[in-house]
Amino acid sequence: MRHPLACTLLGHRWRFGVDGSDVVWRCVRGCEGGRRAYDDAAEARLMARRLGRGAPGPPLGLLTASSGTAIRKPRGENRS
Repeated sequence: MRHPLACTLLGHRWRFGVDGSDVVWRCVRGCEGGRRAYDDAAEARLMARRLGRGAPGPPLGLLTASSGTAIRKPRGENRS
């Protein structure tokens, strides 16, 4: 299945839930998902809650700033 352009550029937007003793996740854009079994439902709820609080990806401005510094010539190097 092809990923939507937004998932390709910015990454997936995961949503986590619980189904019995399984943690289930899916991308809100509908491109991927999965599940993982845990020993009991309490552990699955705990993991889904922790995963749901994950940090967001880097802002686009940070990506463009870092690519600009990677292209620049090192200081003190003369190339004529």
